[in-house]
Amino acid sequence: MYSIELRKMGTLGCVKIISKENVIIVAAKISWTLRCLVFLLRFGFAFLFYSGIVNPIIIWHGFAALLRYFLVKQGIPSGTAKHLAQIRAEFEEQSVQGQFKELYFDMTDRNIVVWSDIFSRVFDRKAPVRILEIGSWEGRSTLFLLTYFTQGHLTAVDTWAGSDEHQHNAPSDLRSLEARFDSNLTPCAARLTKRKGSSLQRVASTARRRTEI
Repeated sequence: MYSIELRKMGTLGCVKIISKENVIIVAAKISWTLRCLVFLLRFGFAFLFYSGIVNPIIIWHGFAALLRYFLVKQGIPSGTAKHLAQIRAEFEEQSVQGQFKELYFDMTDRNIVVWSDIFSRVFDRKAPVRILEIGSWEGRSTLFLLTYFTQGHLTAVDTWAGSDEHQHNAPSDLRSLEARFDSNLTPCAARLTKRKGSSLQRVASTARRRTEI
């Protein structure tokens, strides 16, 4: 078998030799790998479906949501991307004034992107929605929700004492946790109600007041 040599300039001006046999071998490996991946995906989905572990509709919705997330990140559609940029700017303007020590809520922008996209398709930003948040910690997600819904009211339920693991890992931070929450939510204090205590107790008392959430 004869070989045809293809000469291509590298990034540094060096000549690289690519033989026909090498190209065929690489292409065969890629094709084999793709076939294996397709087989594994089909087998995995079939197993999950017939075993009843996962409904295929859930998988489809998860895939669709992931695809929409990446499209919005790339500015598609443009209206959604513009809306997201506005929300992000408003939230960052409010959050920089706070005393946040943990940025878990927007450590990646997935929460902001997904929440803003879903909210925009369901609610009007100026709608007087009532929100119940169970577990507010420093209030970063609380601040985002009250920034997004400009006329919304939020009820925050938390002990502001952390759970068992926090008692050993961050006792000094816990002592100022509630104070940081109050300070961080100062710009939205008029639209915020605190319910200090366990969720089992406070959610029940909130429900008895017939609050529409």
